[in-house]
Amino acid sequence: MALLLVALSSLATLAGSLVAVRVAPLRPDRMAHLLAGVAGFLLAAAFLDLIPHVAEEAGARWLPFVFVGYLLVYAAESLFPAHLHPDEHAEHRPAGNAARKARGGRGSRGGLPSGGPAAFFAALGGLSVHAFFDGVALMGSFAAGLSSGVLVLLAVTFHKFPVGFSLGALGRGGARSGSLAGWSGGVLALATLIGALTVLLLGNLAAGAEPGLLPLAAGALIYIGATDMIPASHGETGRAQGVYSLLGAIAFYLSLLLVRSAGLG
Repeated sequence: MALLLVALSSLATLAGSLVAVRVAPLRPDRMAHLLAGVAGFLLAAAFLDLIPHVAEEAGARWLPFVFVGYLLVYAAESLFPAHLHPDEHAEHRPAGNAARKARGGRGSRGGLPSGGPAAFFAALGGLSVHAFFDGVALMGSFAAGLSSGVLVLLAVTFHKFPVGFSLGALGRGGARSGSLAGWSGGVLALATLIGALTVLLLGNLAAGAEPGLLPLAAGALIYIGATDMIPASHGETGRAQGVYSLLGAIAFYLSLLLVRSAGLG
């Protein structure tokens, strides 16, 4: 059941990239608001739900694996430094050009100029690593219970659509191929599913390692929310991102209370 839900969630990136080749780029401030809200939601899930579950059910000795999970995602994404978030690419936007000059004249992380085929394929590689750990975090979240897994699933799904949209927009401008750009989100969807299957396979092969999945998932969510998404929501989009992050955290807490009161926790 959990694997099926993860597979459905992963399709959000494919939907985003397909939409990107047919419509004009979305306003970066709106995407940044969405990223900030989802980041707050994911961080609340890690600190208010997953980590307490680790301490109460698996034991305090597993808590250091939260840090291990964070470092694993950081190390993996460091191998593909050209990373992309929706507010980092907007076609024909003067403000974006000014921001790129302020960052040293480079259009994406890792020093690759935005807009060319190299930037598109580097972003595809980096985002595939990110999507893999999305799948790891999602399957680990379901280890804390159905309520935790479903709430994290919703937040990650909301994150995946704008990322897929951004990748499709970059491919439309850089790869000069509408078909390639449109279906690039499918690569991210497959990477998410592979991450989920990896967790499932490891859990079946090493039953004693199962308690470690939850802290690793918490560390992955902390990286995705705090190190990836919150910084990506800052920049030229105003000063309201902290408010949206707080609202996202509050939304998670209220949603958690709701699903638990309904007997799903």
